Amino acid sequence: MQVCNYTSEKSFVTSKGKNVPRYLYHITSEKNYKSIIKDGVVKPHQDAYMQSNLNGVFLFDLKNFIKCWCKSGITFGDTIFTLAQALFLKCSSKTSKIVVLRIPAKKLEMDKLRCRVQDLSGNISEEHIMNGDSALNQKHYTRKRMPIEYIYNKAIPATNIEKAGNADTGVDFDDMINAETTYNSINFRQILKDLFKGCPEEKAVNISSKGLARFKNITPY
Repeated sequence: MQVCNYTSEKSFVTSKGKNVPRYLYHITSEKNYKSIIKDGVVKPHQDAYMQSNLNGVFLFDLKNFIKCWCKSGITFGDTIFTLAQALFLKCSSKTSKIVVLRIPAKKLEMDKLRCRVQDLSGNISEEHIMNGDSALNQKHYTRKRMPIEYIYNKAIPATNIEKAGNADTGVDFDDMINAETTYNSINFRQILKDLFKGCPEEKAVNISSKGLARFKNITPY
């Protein structure tokens, strides 16, 4: 699978009046990526939230990820860690090597694409967390600068994805015992840069990463 060439970094971080972003991304382990290539499909999975009715391929929008996932945190005991760290940690199961995939939104069926906000503050209803909302309503949450997650409730053919890049998180979730050490050891800024190194997205990531908040300024949910 070849990485496409784009006219500018804005082409994949802005929707330009479209109902959904032009590209969505999926992060998985290197092991899972090899299975995707072998099986020829990105398989849907049940949401980790047990009460959820959502089953699908979980995706994100790069612009929203940088602006919200990297600046919003959740608490675990006395520790605050970003949603970006949580995702990188989750994908580092049995291996520290992860891969990011790029999926053109035009390759997806819009009626099968939903979105929800990664918000544990109580500002979002339980129904929204369990069932999500139509992806066509994503701008409502984007305007409020909320971290958005997309769920495509259908398998995605490998022919519709592109490997954008890979990175090493430096941690293995299954080997970690001390949670506080685990979260603080994941340098999500550097991992994000590594994931898109040499890609058209690299310039946008490097520019945006300079303005990412430090831990003490992260908004906890």
